[in-house]
Amino acid sequence: MNQVELDQSIARLVDKKTEWARKPITEKRALLEALRGKSAAVAERWVNAAIKAKGLEKLPLVAGEEWIAGPWALLHGINGLIETLAFLEKGEKRPLRQVRTRANGQVIVDMFPLTTFDRLLLSGFRSEVWMELGVTT
Repeated sequence: MNQVELDQSIARLVDKKTEWARKPITEKRALLEALRGKSAAVAERWVNAAIKAKGLEKLPLVAGEEWIAGPWALLHGINGLIETLAFLEKGEKRPLRQVRTRANGQVIVDMFPLTTFDRLLLSGFRSEVWMELGVTT
């Protein structure tokens, strides 16, 4: 993918964000479940292509890193989204790790790691969402 194609893809995502936000939760879950299945179906080819592109065919132990950085990361993220939608379908909020408020009133939510598994497998990685001013959890 070149820069023009990347810019076009991002523009398409921006154009579709409201449409996605308005989709019923059940439809979002169905789309994510389909994406999960299709991604899993090509995971091995994905890893093999990454290994070949990097010239790592003679380093079989590197394959594990390619699995974690590629298909596993995507599938784990998709599973997290599906789990969150399941909470929302039941009218519940997904439990959050920590929510804090800056002096200016901006809310910050710790998003990752969420589970003990995440903390053990991806030690040192973390993410948080900084809400727009006026947006709360």
